[in-house]
Amino acid sequence: MKKTIFLTMVLICMLQFSARGQVVMGGRNVGLGLEFGDYPGVIAKIWTADNTAFSLGLGFGAFTRVHVDYLWHDFGAFKVNEGRLPLYYGVGGIINTGVNSNANLGVRGTCGAAYIFKDNNFDVFLELSPTFRFDPYNGLYLSGSLGVRYFFL
Repeated sequence: MKKTIFLTMVLICMLQFSARGQVVMGGRNVGLGLEFGDYPGVIAKIWTADNTAFSLGLGFGAFTRVHVDYLWHDFGAFKVNEGRLPLYYGVGGIINTGVNSNANLGVRGTCGAAYIFKDNNFDVFLELSPTFRFDPYNGLYLSGSLGVRYFFL
């Protein structure tokens, strides 16, 4: 329950950024979707400007993982005939929780690409995220995901 309240509060705060009138996805700056990979789950993206966004995820695997990343997008990295294909990179943090275990924290970097379709508000993305976890098994872990989002607000 505490995680749900926390995520709701973070989402409300992020919506305040998108309320500043930035136009990225045809006026719809908040997207929600699914991601598949090491920690499949729900993913949200909130554009804060033409080339920056927050990414928030709730994934399920060996742990329940919550992550928040701040992303920068390079729309000139790849040329496509239709739509847009930005390269993006960012930094953020994770919280992992599991049954019968303590929560652990981590710092993560993210690098990926997202294809944004021309005539609608969908994107498809692929990303890799090296993560340094602070727990009894400190170490660098690499996770990846593939996902889709629909932008509606």
